Amino acid sequence: MAGKKNYLLKIDTALIGRRIVLRRFRENEGKALYELIRDNSTFIEDYLPVTLKQNSTKADSEYYIRQSIIAWLNNDAYTFGIWDAKTAGLIGMIKIFHIDWRVPIGEIAFFIDHDFSGTGLLTEALTLACYFALEELRMNRSFLRSAADNYGCLRVARKCGFLREGVLRNDFRTEAGILIDTVIFGLPKNT
Repeated sequence: MAGKKNYLLKIDTALIGRRIVLRRFRENEGKALYELIRDNSTFIEDYLPVTLKQNSTKADSEYYIRQSIIAWLNNDAYTFGIWDAKTAGLIGMIKIFHIDWRVPIGEIAFFIDHDFSGTGLLTEALTLACYFALEELRMNRSFLRSAADNYGCLRVARKCGFLREGVLRNDFRTEAGILIDTVIFGLPKNT
């Protein structure tokens, strides 16, 4: 991690929206994460293959959560579960990572359960995560990468105020071995 931030931040571990809660994962929530990833593996395998591999068993998911807690405490990355406010069920995940504290900037990656796609819940989650990054972490810019054909992600990014900054040709290889283009979106603090 570039320019590591070596002091304690006074930040929230839960952000409450209208219909969702973003909350830092806790120990023993590996089963819920594993089931979410398993149920959405068809989508995740193309766009988040590393996350899929890191969560191939319930034990792997518990280890992933514990590593994400360590990363949070070390100011290396901030991983939230997206929890449905009505049912308290885990419906997605959003992560701020690849942080460069010298600027400071951070990348955001996310997914939501396919059953909640198109409901606006991911837009609500990304809005909360951007607030967290830009206001609580005091980042100057957040950015995200999306496969050029991931129209849902492209739409959510635009709804949240991200601006398209460019296309990286042949930037990512899917699990099937296909090279795809990625679109970079940025959200500077002053927007």
